[in-house]
Amino acid sequence: MATDDELSRLAEEALLREAQSGAQRAQVSGPSGWLKCRMPSTNKTFLNNTLLGALASNRAKERQDKTRSERSRKQRQQQEKERNTTGGFTFTPSTRSKKKPSEEQGEGEEGQIKKTEQDKEQNQVFMWRTGN
Repeated sequence: MATDDELSRLAEEALLREAQSGAQRAQVSGPSGWLKCRMPSTNKTFLNNTLLGALASNRAKERQDKTRSERSRKQRQQQEKERNTTGGFTFTPSTRSKKKPSEEQGEGEEGQIKKTEQDKEQNQVFMWRTGN
């Protein structure tokens, strides 16, 4: 939408164009060139209202497009969530059981053996839940 500064700038430009065209007419036809043309001027109120209506219509269309895109985005997210869900079980990183810090840092070979056995058990449980 045009602000007051833009409207005043446009009005100044229109006045300058009118003065320049009057000066050119005066060079060609003398002092009578400064007189305005007898043709009626444009209906600026009508043009302004037409432009404002077009801008309002465009804003409404933009809002519709935005809501439509948000709806489709939410629908895609819901479909992705449904695809990633099997039998009420969602596959996310948080579904795996968390290890205790003491179990992660096994001591020597015994710790490594315990750690690999625990990993196998977790994988078996995880595979059982997914149906693999």
